[in-house]
Amino acid sequence: MECPVCAEDPTSHSFKQIETLPDGTVIMYTKPAEASKYWDRDGILFHYDQKLSTLGDWVWVFDAEDFSFEHMLEVDVAISLAKLISSKYSQTLKKIVVVNPSFMVQIMLTIVTPFLNKHIRSLIVKL
Repeated sequence: MECPVCAEDPTSHSFKQIETLPDGTVIMYTKPAEASKYWDRDGILFHYDQKLSTLGDWVWVFDAEDFSFEHMLEVDVAISLAKLISSKYSQTLKKIVVVNPSFMVQIMLTIVTPFLNKHIRSLIVKL
């Protein structure tokens, strides 16, 4: 099922499949700075949950370019995503790659880390 908010406006949430590796692992990409509705917690959770429920193994590329103070203030979105992925999708998640990490993203990771299970914490790589 497609996210109804993104069906109306594809720039709403930034979470999309960009590649499938030969072994079937799906590469998912998000860039909060490109999401017009980065504050839409319920919509974002629905979007992620719907998409991830259709996948097997997956890698999450989190592009932090232009991640701003305004994005960091949406801590409820980040904590809710951490809880969702830890509780439902940690067994299929193979890696989280944070590209273009910034000071703001480091603060957000510090806040969110307690809500991630130990397995997911071990999967985070910063490039």
